[in-house]
Formats: sequence, C-alpha cells, structure tokens
Amino acid sequence: MRDDVAIQAIRDAQDDCITRAQVLHCGGTDEWIEAQLAAGRWVRMGRKVFRATTGEPTRRQRERAALLCAGPEAALSHHTAAARFGLRSRYDGPIHTTVRYGRSADPHPGVVIHRSRAFAHLVIDTEDLPTVSAADTCIDLAVLEPEARRAMRTLLHAALAMKVPAQRLLTRRPSSAHVRLGRGRRRSVRRGRARRGAAPPARLAGPERHRPLPMPGRVTPVRAFPCLDTETHAQDVSRT
Repeated sequence: MRDDVAIQAIRDAQDDCITRAQVLHCGGTDEWIEAQLAAGRWVRMGRKVFRATTGEPTRRQRERAALLCAGPEAALSHHTAAARFGLRSRYDGPIHTTVRYGRSADPHPGVVIHRSRAFAHLVIDTEDLPTVSAADTCIDLAVLEPEARRAMRTLLHAALAMKVPAQRLLTRRPSSAHVRLGRGRRRSVRRGRARRGAAPPARLAGPERHRPLPMPGRVTPVRAFPCLDTETHAQDVSRT
C-alpha cells in the first residue's frame, strides 16, 4: 500500500524532488509514477529522478536533482560550488557534481559529472546540499584552466573571493599514498624515469669532473676560476 505521508515527507526534505527507488520504497509503483507524469503533476528531471511540482525548476531544485542523479556519494563542485560560496553573484551554467572514481551516475542534460580518485579525502560541507569545500573548489577551478598562468590567476582570484587561507590550499593536496595512479599514468611515469635515466652523465677525470655538463634549454654556467684539484667544490659561476 502506498504511503502518501512518507512520499510527502521525502518531497519536503528534498525540495520536491524524489527518486524512483524512494517511491517504490514507500509502496508506489511504476504505473503510479507514469500516471503522475501523464497528468502533468510531476516532471522528469532525470532517468529515475522526478520533480513533484510544475513550472520552471528553481536553481536549488536543479542542484538537488543533479545530486540525486549522481547517487548517494556525490557533491556539488567546480562552478556550482563556487557560486554557492559567493564567487559569482549569478551562475546559469550546467550543474557540476563530483562522484567517487569508478562509480556510475545517471547522465542528464545540463549536468556535468566529474570523477575523483581522491573523493574520500575531499572535505564535504553537508549542512545543506553536499558541497565540496571552498579550498578544494579553488583547486578544481584552477585545474580546468588550459594554461598554468591562467590557472594561477584563477586560483588566486577564487581564494580571495571565497576567503580561503593560503594554508588551507597547501594542505588540501593528498599524499601519494592516498591517491593511486591509473595504469596509463603509472606507465607514463615509468617511461619518463627511464628516459631521464637512459643517458647518465659521463664520468670525467681530473679538473673536468667538476665542470657542469651542458643541458638543453638551460644556460651553461662557466666557472669564474679554474678548479685545480679534485678536492675543490666551489660553485662560483657566472652566466654568459
């Protein structure tokens, strides 16, 4: 038997949004859901997410529906989180959510889903809608930039606008023991190390052993005075 009181309680707690699983848990059926949609009392917000009101959805209802589409382990992130923290006075773009890497999520137009290997280490503000912390949001916005200079500018601007201390930004990077690189990334790291170690510097004898070898893309230093013995390790150099 359908429990309409329980369905209404879920709607009140979720900004009039509800999922198919929640309806079935309260005794509803797929036929009853289709009847609500056909009558125009409900609007589909995702493949299994519905809004029990008519008219245009509010911004909060769109954010709530995006979280329900993404699943239980999801949080608002990137531009959406930045707007909630006051970086922008108005943001009408798609809803950005972040889920744990490897989890499936229900895609929906107007929703951008990001996956993070460090999701367990993100600080999530759960007082209202689950949202990635302001410090992690600054880093996420910087990572989206195509160039390092623009990334630094975005990071500084977001940190100042959201009043994020620099110390919090420095402590938000998880250690390598917590983040496991993917197979392709590990292969790239091994290849890079092999290339760097493939041609070790030649061993020189006498005074020449202290003269730095030329490196591509770097100004070759020249000593201000010759090295006359093998015990001298002076590094006074001048640029040419």
